[in-house]
Amino acid sequence: MYNVSEAYGHDHNPFGVYDLDDAALASRARGLSSEIGSLMRTLNRFEDFCDRIDLKALDEKTLAGMYDTACGTDWRVYEAGNELDAVELELKSRRAAEAQPESLYDPNRMDDPNWFWNF
Repeated sequence: MYNVSEAYGHDHNPFGVYDLDDAALASRARGLSSEIGSLMRTLNRFEDFCDRIDLKALDEKTLAGMYDTACGTDWRVYEAGNELDAVELELKSRRAAEAQPESLYDPNRMDDPNWFWNF
Protein backbone atom coordinates (compact mmCIF):
# COMPACT_ATOMS: atom_id res chain seq x y z
CA MET A 1 0.00 0.00 0.00
CA TYR A 2 1.29 3.44 -0.92
CA ASN A 3 0.83 6.26 1.54
CA VAL A 4 1.32 9.78 0.21
CA SER A 5 2.64 11.03 3.53
CA GLU A 6 5.39 8.41 3.55
CA ALA A 7 6.72 9.79 0.27
CA TYR A 8 7.84 12.90 2.12
CA GLY A 9 9.42 11.03 5.00
CA HIS A 10 9.82 12.46 8.45
CA ASP A 11 11.72 15.52 7.25
CA HIS A 12 8.35 17.02 6.38
CA ASN A 13 6.33 15.90 9.37
CA PRO A 14 4.16 18.85 10.32
CA PHE A 15 3.00 18.66 13.91
CA GLY A 16 4.11 15.00 14.13
CA VAL A 17 0.98 13.78 12.34
CA TYR A 18 2.76 10.91 10.56
CA ASP A 19 3.70 9.38 13.92
CA LEU A 20 0.06 8.97 15.01
CA ASP A 21 -2.34 6.18 14.18
CA ASP A 22 -5.76 6.89 12.66
CA ALA A 23 -7.61 6.92 15.98
CA ALA A 24 -5.09 9.33 17.50
CA LEU A 25 -5.35 11.59 14.44
CA ALA A 26 -9.16 11.62 14.63
CA SER A 27 -8.95 12.41 18.34
CA ARG A 28 -6.45 15.20 17.66
CA ALA A 29 -8.76 16.67 14.99
CA ARG A 30 -11.68 16.72 17.45
CA GLY A 31 -9.47 18.30 20.11
CA LEU A 32 -8.21 20.99 17.75
CA SER A 33 -11.73 21.78 16.53
CA SER A 34 -12.85 22.15 20.13
CA GLU A 35 -9.84 24.31 20.99
CA ILE A 36 -10.42 26.59 18.00
CA GLY A 37 -14.08 26.99 18.95
CA SER A 38 -13.15 27.83 22.53
CA LEU A 39 -10.52 30.36 21.45
CA MET A 40 -12.94 32.01 19.03
CA ARG A 41 -15.53 32.33 21.80
CA THR A 42 -12.84 33.89 24.00
CA LEU A 43 -11.98 36.40 21.28
CA ASN A 44 -15.67 37.24 20.81
CA ARG A 45 -16.11 37.79 24.57
CA PHE A 46 -12.98 39.94 24.59
CA GLU A 47 -14.35 42.00 21.71
CA ASP A 48 -17.68 42.42 23.53
CA PHE A 49 -15.80 43.46 26.68
CA CYS A 50 -13.81 46.07 24.74
CA ASP A 51 -17.03 47.45 23.25
CA ARG A 52 -18.53 47.94 26.73
CA ILE A 53 -15.62 49.69 28.44
CA ASP A 54 -14.03 53.06 27.84
CA LEU A 55 -10.67 52.09 26.37
CA LYS A 56 -9.48 55.70 26.59
CA ALA A 57 -9.73 55.49 30.37
CA LEU A 58 -7.22 52.63 30.53
CA ASP A 59 -3.52 53.19 30.95
CA GLU A 60 -1.02 52.23 28.27
CA LYS A 61 0.29 49.18 30.14
CA THR A 62 -3.20 47.71 30.51
CA LEU A 63 -3.99 48.34 26.85
CA ALA A 64 -0.70 46.75 25.80
CA GLY A 65 -1.48 43.68 27.91
CA MET A 66 -4.95 43.40 26.42
CA TYR A 67 -3.51 43.72 22.93
CA ASP A 68 -0.84 41.08 23.61
CA THR A 69 -3.48 38.70 24.98
CA ALA A 70 -5.73 39.18 21.95
CA CYS A 71 -2.84 38.75 19.52
CA GLY A 72 -1.60 35.65 21.31
CA THR A 73 -5.07 34.12 21.25
CA ASP A 74 -5.50 35.00 17.59
CA TRP A 75 -2.10 33.48 16.79
CA ARG A 76 -3.04 30.25 18.60
CA VAL A 77 -6.23 30.04 16.50
CA TYR A 78 -4.05 30.38 13.40
CA GLU A 79 -1.60 27.70 14.60
CA ALA A 80 -4.38 25.32 15.62
CA GLY A 81 -6.02 25.83 12.23
CA ASN A 82 -2.79 24.93 10.44
CA GLU A 83 -2.35 21.86 12.62
CA LEU A 84 -5.97 20.83 12.01
CA ASP A 85 -5.40 21.19 8.25
CA ALA A 86 -2.33 18.92 8.48
CA VAL A 87 -4.24 16.32 10.51
CA GLU A 88 -7.20 16.33 8.12
CA LEU A 89 -4.90 16.10 5.09
CA GLU A 90 -3.09 13.12 6.60
CA LEU A 91 -6.39 11.37 7.38
CA LYS A 92 -7.61 11.95 3.82
CA SER A 93 -4.29 10.71 2.45
CA ARG A 94 -4.52 7.51 4.48
CA ARG A 95 -8.12 6.89 3.42
CA ALA A 96 -7.19 7.44 -0.22
CA ALA A 97 -4.26 5.03 0.12
CA GLU A 98 -6.55 2.39 1.64
CA ALA A 99 -9.08 2.86 -1.17
CA GLN A 100 -6.34 2.31 -3.76
CA PRO A 101 -4.78 -1.07 -2.94
CA GLU A 102 -2.17 -0.90 -5.70
CA SER A 103 0.61 1.59 -5.78
CA LEU A 104 0.87 3.83 -8.81
CA TYR A 105 4.53 2.92 -8.78
CA ASP A 106 4.08 -0.85 -8.65
CA PRO A 107 7.06 -2.29 -10.58
CA ASN A 108 4.88 -5.09 -11.99
CA ARG A 109 2.66 -2.53 -13.68
CA MET A 110 5.64 -0.75 -15.18
CA ASP A 111 6.18 -3.76 -17.47
CA ASP A 112 2.81 -3.07 -19.08
CA PRO A 113 3.33 -0.52 -21.88
CA ASN A 114 -0.18 0.82 -21.27
CA TRP A 115 0.16 1.09 -17.49
CA PHE A 116 -0.29 4.85 -17.54
CA TRP A 117 -3.65 4.63 -19.30
CA ASN A 118 -5.07 2.14 -16.80
CA PHE A 119 -6.03 4.88 -14.35
